[in-house]
Amino acid sequence: YPTFWKKSPLRKNPHMNPVPAMLEPDPVLYKPEDLIVGEMIDVMGRNIFLYDCDAFTKEFYRQYMGIQQASIAIESPPLVHVKLRPPPHNGFGSEEDSLASCLRLTPRPPRRDIKKLIMDADKVMRFEAVMANASVDDVKRRFIAAIFLADDTVGMWELKYRNSGHSE
Repeated sequence: YPTFWKKSPLRKNPHMNPVPAMLEPDPVLYKPEDLIVGEMIDVMGRNIFLYDCDAFTKEFYRQYMGIQQASIAIESPPLVHVKLRPPPHNGFGSEEDSLASCLRLTPRPPRRDIKKLIMDADKVMRFEAVMANASVDDVKRRFIAAIFLADDTVGMWELKYRNSGHSE
């Protein structure tokens, strides 16, 4: 368990010195007669409610102090399961890639359809394309758009032409 208060005397009047060697008030410590089930204690400015104690402590209080310690039932709140949804696709990679990064710390690549890869390995649909803007610089630019049926990816290439800046 994480430590909230280490094993040490617990003061009723906690005091922290802002400067070393400064005088501090006499400590007033909690004693067994102060720790009664159903009462609150102050631990460093936090109120702690005592609602139960173990069998040895109950027997100690009964024999040595004549106090019968009872138990107070504390209802725990019902557990609510919150269904987490994956975040929306951000446009980088495929949706399967984005989902894989949510499911694992080190994502695995999505499974490929091996039958489709084998059957459509040599099938490519090619299109010629031009820029759809009205810029004078883009009038002569020509592109090849290719759709690879094996893995449903798209490739784009610009065709070289004279004085385009591409090496020939």
